[in-house]
Amino acid sequence: MIKLEKTIILTVHYDASHGWIEIHNSLIKESKIKFSSCSYKNGSLCFLEEDSDAPKMINYLTENGYTIKYAEKDNGDRSGIREYNRM
Repeated sequence: MIKLEKTIILTVHYDASHGWIEIHNSLIKESKIKFSSCSYKNGSLCFLEEDSDAPKMINYLTENGYTIKYAEKDNGDRSGIREYNRM
């Protein structure tokens, strides 16, 4: 049996006081995890709050065989993510 490696690159967005991981909505639906209203969505992307929601998704991905790599994006003093709809 061939084992396929699944790698995902998560962008970590942060501003002066908070951070979020960006993840596609399809993985949110697949995980069936309930996320807090501290996370946001915009179109097909979700931005999971760093302290409570991001760890849930990271655990899910790890448990389901994903190798996780990270990229960082500094959103300045106040991220536009805060203006998106809450989950």
